[in-house]
Parts: sequence; C-alpha cells; structure tokens
Amino acid sequence: MSECNSQQAFFKTTVMSGRAQSRPLCGREMLLTCEVALDCARTSIWEKCLCWQADVWSREFQTFEKLEQAFAVCNEVLWNSAFAKANLLLTRFLKGHLLLCYKAVVGYLCKPLKTTLLSEAQAIVKSPGMLANYVEITKPRLSIIVVFSSVAGYFLGAETYDWLTIVLLCIGGYFLVGSSNVFNQIIERDRDALMKRTMNRAIPMGRIAVNHAWIYGFVMALSGVYLLYLINIPTAFFGALSIVLYVAVYTPLKTKTPLCVFVGAFPGAIPYMLGWVAASGSFGIEPGTLFMLQFFWQFPHFWAIGWMLENDYKAGGFKMLPTGSADKGTAIQIVLYTIWTIAVSLIPAFGVTGSLYITIWSAALVLLLGLWFLYYGIKLFRERTNAVAKKLMLVSVSYITLIQIIYVVDKFIR
Repeated sequence: MSECNSQQAFFKTTVMSGRAQSRPLCGREMLLTCEVALDCARTSIWEKCLCWQADVWSREFQTFEKLEQAFAVCNEVLWNSAFAKANLLLTRFLKGHLLLCYKAVVGYLCKPLKTTLLSEAQAIVKSPGMLANYVEITKPRLSIIVVFSSVAGYFLGAETYDWLTIVLLCIGGYFLVGSSNVFNQIIERDRDALMKRTMNRAIPMGRIAVNHAWIYGFVMALSGVYLLYLINIPTAFFGALSIVLYVAVYTPLKTKTPLCVFVGAFPGAIPYMLGWVAASGSFGIEPGTLFMLQFFWQFPHFWAIGWMLENDYKAGGFKMLPTGSADKGTAIQIVLYTIWTIAVSLIPAFGVTGSLYITIWSAALVLLLGLWFLYYGIKLFRERTNAVAKKLMLVSVSYITLIQIIYVVDKFIR
C-alpha cells in the first residue's frame, strides 16, 4: 500500500510540475507517468478508476457520481461513462500532454493497459514539430482552395497579367485566410476540445500557447492586409473586411443561431471577387456576380458538412443547420439553395454581367455540373443519410472548383 501511495505521489507531482511551469510534460516524464499509472491501475485502490480531482484522488468507483474540474475550478460534470466524461473534462481543462495519458487510463479501464498506455505516450513523443503545428492551425488545404478562387477571379478580371500582383494576391490571401482560421481556433478552443473532429488540434491540445497563437494570427493578418494594399486599396479593404466578418461576427454567432451560416457566407464569398478587384481596382457587376455565385454555393456546402457532423457540432454547442437538426426541412433548403447556385452560375451566359460572360458551350458544361450537384442534393432529401451528405460535400467542392476553371478557360479560348 505504501508503495502505491508513493507512486500516486510521484504521478501527482510529475503532472503538477509540468502544469505549474506552464509546459507540456517531456517525453521521459510522459513515459514514467504512464508506467506509474499502469502500476497503480493494478492495485485495489486504482483497479476501477483513475480520476484526477482538485485535491484528492477518487477511492471508490461504485459511489463515484461526479467529476470535478481539475485544479479547483468549480464546474461539475455528470457521470455517464468513464471514457466519455473523463475525456470531456480532461480535454477542456488539462489540455496538455497529460491528456492522452489520462484518456488511455480511463478509456480502457478493466482492459490490458500497458500496450495502450505506452503507445499513447509514444504518439505524444512523436507529435508534430513546432513549425508543423503553426502551419496546421492555418488550415493549409482550405487556405489553398480559397487562394485558388482568388487567382481564378484575377484571371477573369485582368486584361494583362502581372505576376507580381499574382504573387502578392496568393501570399496575402493565404495570410488573411490563415489568420482567420487561427483566430477562429483560439476563440473556439474549449468547444473544439469537446468534438472528436477537432479535439486533437494544436491549440486545444496545448501544443501552441494561446498568447503565441494570438501574436501569430495578428502578424499574419497585418502582413496579409499590407500585401494586398500593395496591389490596391479596394483589395486590402475587402480582405480586411473578410477577417472582421469571419472572426468578430460569424464565429460568435455559431453558438447562438443557425443564421451564422448566412453571415459566414459573406466573408466566404469575398475571395472569388477579390481576385477581380485586384485586377481592376474597383467593384462592379462582374465581381458582384462572382460574389453572388460563391455566396449561394456555401449554403448547400456547409449544411452538408453540418449534416455529416451533426452530433459533433452539437457536442460543441454549434448551431449549423437551418432547422437545428438533420431533417427533411434542412434537406429542402439544401436543394433550394443548390438551385439558386446553378441559376447564378448561368447568368454570365446571358450577357447581362458586363465584361464577365461565358459562351453557350461553357454554359452547357456549367449546367451539367449543376445537375450533378443537384442530383446529390435531391438524393440527400430522399435518403437523409450521413453517407450521402458526405458525398454532397465532396461534390460541392468539385463543383465550385470546376466552375472557376471553366470560366477562366472560356475566357482564354473564345
């Protein structure tokens, strides 16, 4: 018994030393902590549950009904299952490298623990480097897709092509999108920790300190606006506006109302038209049409994501679906907004959008893509499954990318 008590003391001291110094546990500390947790888990005291409380360790699993927030923060969580609630608590409040060790201990109770614990610890030791973490929080794949739409808008609006402008647009655009993603993850870090899809992100996991993330985000945002300013003032203005709308308006609304998707569609639609503004230096019917196309497209796209991740979003407290749930009403709205998107994409074929227009052959391709998009919207309405929602989401990304390519190619070949 005294040996176990000494192991408990070591476990607690090791963890507290890491947290008190505001740093994650080093690899050796992590491995030792896992070994001690394993040994303690085999004793009569630790046989059923290891639960970290403010000042005491739980001794009786049968009477244990609540988890209290670590480090004396008064916030109770009802006990439903060892794994679910320990994961909830520790993800929100311990956050550092202790998290994976503790999840392993609690999540695999009454099972062979050694292999699991040590594999979790090894995974931590091999976690991404600092540079990779900072790249990760900019969401590079999403940012590159957004930058691609800006470049497509530039080629549509430019009469002559300046490669320096294209480089400034790409780098400045990436910085703006990346900084928006960083700010979003800072604000939502506690909620991200509650969702399976986002719980392992660098900020909720403590791999990047919040104050460092703020500095990183502001440096990127200011640099991005400056680079777009070197192109022209309207481009810098719309770029800065997109950050403000996304971070200060859309992000807070995600937990308050499904209308957040409507609000978020404004900054989300700016990149496509931003390229045209970078080329022309002004806003008119042409960039307005590009804006409108990407604006309507975002509704079926994000609602498909919301449908597919409904349970995860609910765990985080986000209200992403128009009716509040993945139901017939949401499916109807997805179909309707898909139709609107198709209609807007065909407007340039009628010669009413200034210098932005497409030939009848390109319009036919656009229509075929639209019908493909609509097919999966209708299929979701009929079947209402996550598998179809995922397919719709993937088709929507392919649709908007191919539309942008068709518009640009049409300009060069006609």
